[in-house]
Amino acid sequence: MFSANSGDYYIDKVITKNDTDSLLSGSCVYNSKSGDIIIKLVNAGKENKAFKINLGAFSKNLQTATVTQLSGAATAENSFKKRENIIPVTTVFQAAKKFAYSAPAVSVTVISIKTR
Repeated sequence: MFSANSGDYYIDKVITKNDTDSLLSGSCVYNSKSGDIIIKLVNAGKENKAFKINLGAFSKNLQTATVTQLSGAATAENSFKKRENIIPVTTVFQAAKKFAYSAPAVSVTVISIKTR
């Protein structure tokens, strides 16, 4: 999921999280070809965790955002018998300059925001 959502500019200070929690990670990149703002969040912990997103650095009008999330039990896995035990789920929401996001336990999330 991460490699399919790359950008050519890293944007700092977009994501606020508990910096003392080593099980949380996040980054924001901008893809100048597509105009997409791409936020990547990881919660390797056993509980839902809060992230705050501030897109104030972008002067562009924000449009629809697509959230693709992969989550499941820490021990869950796909197999030949259960090929879709863990699959990405995609939802859509209207992006805002500032918003909060609750990342489920043991999850990887990509939020892709259209600007054009």
